[in-house]
Amino acid sequence: MRLRPRRERAMYEEKYETLVDLVRQEKDWAVYNSIVDLKLEDRVFLLQSNFLQAADQHDDEKAPVYWEFLNRCLRDIELIPFLRMEKFLGTCLLRDEKTREAQSRAQANCAAKAKELWQKIPRSRIEKDRRYLGGSLADAELPTLLETKKVLLGEIATRWRDTKNEQEAFELFEFFMFLKLQLGENRLLLDAVRKATDSYFPATRLSRCLVRLEFSIEGGLIGSDFRQEFEKILAIAWARNTKFKEIARLVKAMIPILGASDGAFDLLERQANKYAILDQAVSKLLKSMNGQVRVEGLDHIFGDKVVSYPGFHVPDENHVEIVIIDRKEPYLRSFYSENAGHSSFEAARKHVDCWLKEYSGYSVHLKFMVVDKYDPKNCFFSREQTIKIR
Repeated sequence: MRLRPRRERAMYEEKYETLVDLVRQEKDWAVYNSIVDLKLEDRVFLLQSNFLQAADQHDDEKAPVYWEFLNRCLRDIELIPFLRMEKFLGTCLLRDEKTREAQSRAQANCAAKAKELWQKIPRSRIEKDRRYLGGSLADAELPTLLETKKVLLGEIATRWRDTKNEQEAFELFEFFMFLKLQLGENRLLLDAVRKATDSYFPATRLSRCLVRLEFSIEGGLIGSDFRQEFEKILAIAWARNTKFKEIARLVKAMIPILGASDGAFDLLERQANKYAILDQAVSKLLKSMNGQVRVEGLDHIFGDKVVSYPGFHVPDENHVEIVIIDRKEPYLRSFYSENAGHSSFEAARKHVDCWLKEYSGYSVHLKFMVVDKYDPKNCFFSREQTIKIR
């Protein structure tokens, strides 16, 4: 038997079980017989109906099983085109970029379906309970479908973590914020969020969620007893997933205004937003200089780039200072000509001129230096100039 090359075989390593495989494995022959001859879209309709019927009957054993079947069917719709049969492994997924995109779409569809079904299932059940009237029977509103709700919230929270689309992540978090939680559901939400905000959860997304939660004046979480615990989960996850250096820099920036008035914090926020926009713009200039983004007619500029924003220290706050330091071996000093330095400066200036055409409201003070690799104070060449489009 001829084996495939290792690289080719590696494409098929991820084993996958379709809905039919899963149902057969669970030995649920009633479901198997009802779906085996149906199209995928018809299976979705049937399994959703079965799920809602079980939920309406408060059957917290069957409903999660039907959700698992429905979940797998939604994934089949996206992933079956990427399946291959392997002699020893069975049904496997191709491991390539298109498959990963299909997996992401499938996960998004499952989260959307979980949100939809959450709105349709019973939130509580009415039963006769002796506890409420000193031993006599009375109608009591009790928790229901806790296991079912747990898997639905878990599906939504997992997608909130995994999506690369920040708008989608924001909408999923909004769903959590505006939940009108009932008996027993608050703990389910906390557990789902705690599990999702693991070490893989993006720290920047957590910071946005914390800000959104802090400055909200509406939503199901507002004023609820467990809000502090919810906030604590997000804060702990953010601290764990953020690099220590970034936290230290944030603390350093905040120390001078700790205890300051709301007006001071508002000013800081406005200035931070302003310089964040400027910094994002400058990053495009640096990528152009470093050759990460190719622009016709512009050369790769060698050397370290140091960026600073003088801010209040100069009359024009929309000002950037860029120092380019090209480090050379000491023996090259006698061979390095001043013309070479001027040529390098002009090449860097072309990048700045091109950038200022798009960002005409800014000014750039450009400095180019050639220094001894081992003794930066030993400078071979230096030239600087302030550049601004009038």
